[in-house]
Amino acid sequence: MLEKTVHGARFGLLVTLSDDPASDDPRIVSLPLSTLLLLR
Repeated sequence: MLEKTVHGARFGLLVTLSDDPASDDPRIVSLPLSTLLLLR
């Protein structure tokens, strides 16, 4: 999805269950679900 220039996305957000980074791609930001729920 990030490769399509139509969307204009500079980065992607990946919600995970753990704190471990899920991707080696620097354009993908891994965010644990627990942290996302604290942002409310």
